[in-house]
Amino acid sequence: MKNKEVAVLLIAFGRVDYARQTFESIKKAQPAKFYFYTNKGRAEHPDECQRNEIVKSMAKEVDWPCEFKTWFRDEPVGVLDSIRLAIDWVFQNEEMAIVMEEDSVGAPSWYDFAAEMLVRYKDDQRIWMIGGSNYAEEYNPLGNSYHFSRNFFINGWASWRDRWNKVPWGHLNFDVLFKNKVLDSYFPTKAQRSFHIKRLKAYGKEVEQNQCWDIAFWYYGIANYSFSIIPSHHLVQNIGLEGIHQGPLAKLRGKKLKIPYNPITFWNESFDIIHPELVCPENSYDKIVFKKWISKWMAWYYEIPRRIYHNLKNDKKGL
Repeated sequence: MKNKEVAVLLIAFGRVDYARQTFESIKKAQPAKFYFYTNKGRAEHPDECQRNEIVKSMAKEVDWPCEFKTWFRDEPVGVLDSIRLAIDWVFQNEEMAIVMEEDSVGAPSWYDFAAEMLVRYKDDQRIWMIGGSNYAEEYNPLGNSYHFSRNFFINGWASWRDRWNKVPWGHLNFDVLFKNKVLDSYFPTKAQRSFHIKRLKAYGKEVEQNQCWDIAFWYYGIANYSFSIIPSHHLVQNIGLEGIHQGPLAKLRGKKLKIPYNPITFWNESFDIIHPELVCPENSYDKIVFKKWISKWMAWYYEIPRRIYHNLKNDKKGL
């Protein structure tokens, strides 16, 4: 990485093949500041503990000059708390950071792109985050290097401490979005408004209770009337067909859907950044993403399978 100010955080656990690919992409980028976090494997799952130890051993391979910090938990915590607290950790130490979970592999140019955007828009509160995934790569009529969007995708992303701290963790309350009709005024089309209102009404209380960090971060970005930056190239690939987030039938869904498992096709080490003339969301781009991915597949891919999965787990526990 050219920029020496921006830290990279790797959040890993026990999916060794995934963690290896993501670690190698970070190693190639050689960030000057590298944070490595893992939850701890559960004692009642010895295979999980073994895989967790293999992942942690990758820390021995950090052989480039960098400020290297690790947090390997002594006791296991729930997955949502684990990830959220890992992000807390990096932002307690850094003003801005790139966040990579173990199943998100970055292209060579992703890290420099994200770092440049972090520096350029550090003081522009309209920008909530930078995402690495582009699900409408074919759309770029203006020839710019990135879009401003109302969508917040976290398969490899970057943000700032002050944006992360705007989320009232431990005191989430989405009622304020309904009370002030934020979703009605934020989204430009009736279909987009309807989707997000229904989604938040259906899952908002569950997100509040479980502190589901990714959905909370998305909707508090909306609450602050902010938006994201999405590169014109698809620079981060989600390779995570296995894991607790995925629920049942994950591999079947992965074969059925191109999104969100789009392969990276742009492997250049870098590219010249052409900045948009205006800092505002591209409605046409967002409409395409909404039609291709959000409205068509997101409920089937995320919410419905995950809810079935967790309900079945609770039934088995007698909860």
